[in-house]
Amino acid sequence: MITLYRAFKEIEGELEVKIQEASSELSVTQRELVRSDIASRAGVSESNFRKGRKVPERLMEEIEHANARLRTIYNNKMLKRSSGKHKSKSELEAEIKRLSNTVKKLENEKYQEFFRQIIDSQLLENQKNLAERNEALKLRVRELESMVSNLRTKNSDLLKMINN
Repeated sequence: MITLYRAFKEIEGELEVKIQEASSELSVTQRELVRSDIASRAGVSESNFRKGRKVPERLMEEIEHANARLRTIYNNKMLKRSSGKHKSKSELEAEIKRLSNTVKKLENEKYQEFFRQIIDSQLLENQKNLAERNEALKLRVRELESMVSNLRTKNSDLLKMINN
């Protein structure tokens, strides 16, 4: 039985060689470290190979870093395979300029959306305040109309008394 760390290192080396020699795309399990493979190579139960169990936290971090490194190697390999040629300095500079312009454009769009949301929220707040004020004024108008109606009735009654 070998240690988990040794099993991890052996599989990592095998995956790196497999990626370098790959002539076609590999599945995720063929190009990244799988904990169950490490556990079976080390001769331990897969259920013991997870965070919070007997496995050292440092080993879990090493596996994550190794997977990130293997992903980078694989992506670079696939990029080289698909591109067919290296770009010249001027092509790279043009691409950098194009990408930075795209980033600026996206940033501006985000800012526009952010400010639009702020304006919309302020308009909504103003509209809400105006609706409340409108309701209060309608209530006041009803009160005043009632008062005018009462005064007209009293005025009419008083005129009738004077005329009689």
